[in-house]
Amino acid sequence: MSLIVEPIKMPGPVDSDFLLAAERTLLAWNRTSISLMTFGFFVERFGMFLEMTHREEVREFQRHISFSIGISFVFLASFIAVYSAWQYRRTLRMASPSGAPPGITCISA
Repeated sequence: MSLIVEPIKMPGPVDSDFLLAAERTLLAWNRTSISLMTFGFFVERFGMFLEMTHREEVREFQRHISFSIGISFVFLASFIAVYSAWQYRRTLRMASPSGAPPGITCISA
């Protein structure tokens, strides 16, 4: 497996609006996954805050729930990031040639 990013081979020139729309969609999903990861981190840390308040009746129960929910959000965000990159590559491979301006290069994510 190579770490070098190689351009995707297109059958011909592709509409630049199509490429830009696909990239905007990828970036929107990446922004969403980062937000979900951040939310999951804060949910998990809020459970630790409740544990530090020394309230015995909610300490163990709340800590496990907040940890589980927080980690679930982080895993969901990771899945969304990987799936969006896969979908972006698939969309670029399905692109139909129609005439893009010169200088547009399709780089795989």
